[in-house]
Amino acid sequence: MAVGLVFGPERSFAKKHPAKMPVTLLDLYRQSDAIFEARYARTEEGEVIRQDADYKVLKTKKHFDIYSTVKGSSSKFFELAEEEYRYSRPQSGSYLLASAVDSDVENTYGLRSGDTVLLFVKYGEDGKTLELTDDEEGLKKISSDDIAVYQKRIAELASLLSSDKVSTEAIVVWLIRCAEEPATRWEGTFELVKGFERLEYQEKQRRAAAEKPEETRGMIVTDEVDALDSSAFARVLTLDQKTTLANVLLDRKPVPAGDGARTLVRGDRELIDLVKHWGDPRLAGFLLEELKTRDLTDYRRSETMRLIAEILRDQKIVGLASEYSNAYRDEAIAAELFKDQDVNGTTGLSTDRTAKTDYKEIRAAIVARFIKRASSVVVAQLGTEN
Repeated sequence: MAVGLVFGPERSFAKKHPAKMPVTLLDLYRQSDAIFEARYARTEEGEVIRQDADYKVLKTKKHFDIYSTVKGSSSKFFELAEEEYRYSRPQSGSYLLASAVDSDVENTYGLRSGDTVLLFVKYGEDGKTLELTDDEEGLKKISSDDIAVYQKRIAELASLLSSDKVSTEAIVVWLIRCAEEPATRWEGTFELVKGFERLEYQEKQRRAAAEKPEETRGMIVTDEVDALDSSAFARVLTLDQKTTLANVLLDRKPVPAGDGARTLVRGDRELIDLVKHWGDPRLAGFLLEELKTRDLTDYRRSETMRLIAEILRDQKIVGLASEYSNAYRDEAIAAELFKDQDVNGTTGLSTDRTAKTDYKEIRAAIVARFIKRASSVVVAQLGTEN
């Protein structure tokens, strides 16, 4: 018998919970009572429940037709009840900046009829009603090409978790397999980054306990790590596996600027963080090449400069990265930077240009100085290593 799955209000782009740890495919599978492949059908708009000068909140129901059950009991359709925010005026610069930061993250907004999705659901407190396993990641919009990749990874994970004793090493191999595919890169790299961060925290905790035993008495420090504790993944990752992960990122050929290709897929930023944890002499050069050849947004360019500065640890480079960040985030700061420059100085700008042109040229001048300095430092560091 067909069952309609209905659950309460959940996501809104304006009301996310940034402190909440994202949930990857590994935990989604473990926590879900059912997983469905479905197609988005339509959205029904209901009553407006709140409204002010900036936005209104209305009830909506999104309808999905389920065509395959990956895990759990089957169903025919799915109904998602939400409270959706609709803005009535253009958003401020700070809002647009936040939107740019999250631009790589898939969400349910912008769904079109026929779009393929994966639904991860679990039983609610009543033990009968199904709800999303996770508000943010429980509904994944996936292309028709990528759905096959998810099918493979889920089938592999089901086999791994069916064993009486789950192998940490086998899970790590599976996470690397996720990272190798653009479709599931984030599922693998985020889990591994989380593991390294947790491992670092445990080491800091251990050092604090050793240095100040009286102050840290009662803190639990243990070497026993559960197979699915993410820090265990960081502990067992081998040198060959680290090289494999680094090669996923660093062996790619830069794509010429203006070709319309995305600079990064979701998970690449976490992959960069991973490589930074153990270091790779190619990373700074790779990011510098991205900066030179890609048509990046201001935000992405600023983040790339920041990462290069963190890797190279050169004070002039750190200062230039900070200068660029200030210049693009705040036009007032950019104007002050412009005033401080000598006409015959490093920017080569004249004071009779329009403000709009000045801001653009200031940023370009900072990037040029950054690339020049970073290139010389990268060459020097590689020469030292050789």
